[in-house]
Amino acid sequence: MTLAQVAALLLRVFGVDLFFDAVVVITTLPSEIYNIHTSKVDYIVSEHEFLLAMSLVRLFIYSAGGICFIVFARPLGRLFAKGLDRHD
Repeated sequence: MTLAQVAALLLRVFGVDLFFDAVVVITTLPSEIYNIHTSKVDYIVSEHEFLLAMSLVRLFIYSAGGICFIVFARPLGRLFAKGLDRHD
């Protein structure tokens, strides 16, 4: 197995891991939305809204990163392997 193949395989594994992280965020979103609706104190509502916004940002980053790493795994693997070969 060449260095480029190993790098591409690791990038694909990392892409799948990002999708699993996105699923974790998706499963926590309903409880965060429920906490916003049931909170009675104003400053807690704003904190929950901030947490919801950060969760949506995490969901976007994990999903976009997972797609990019899976789709572009082979070219990125070759790029990383070339960079590693030059510096040896």
